[in-house]
Amino acid sequence: MWRTPPVLASFLHQPHRHPSSFTMKIPAIAAVVGLLATPALGFQLDVYTQDNYAGQHKSLTNTGSLSGQFHSYKWQGTRSGHCAQFCNGNRDLGYRCDDYSNNAIWFTKAIVYKYPNKPGC
Repeated sequence: MWRTPPVLASFLHQPHRHPSSFTMKIPAIAAVVGLLATPALGFQLDVYTQDNYAGQHKSLTNTGSLSGQFHSYKWQGTRSGHCAQFCNGNRDLGYRCDDYSNNAIWFTKAIVYKYPNKPGC
């Protein structure tokens, strides 16, 4: 004769509790809130024609470049896999991959690229 395995037998003999609809909703709500709180892995470069983030403003949210005479910038790219490179003419002024702002710098070109494919000026 077939016998019920001990683990299954103990499970079958326990009283079954059915969670209320309220208790079932809590994990679902927590999952949605968790997704909303996860930071996006996007990036954005804002450049300005004057010091202290003033003057005309341009933004890049895709890979590409902006040319002009700029005096300040705000880069938000941490954990995006992208970096922002800054040039003055053909001179490379450096690049940033983590969030960074500079309120007084002279540059003529800003390039957003996928790391590690750093372009030249």
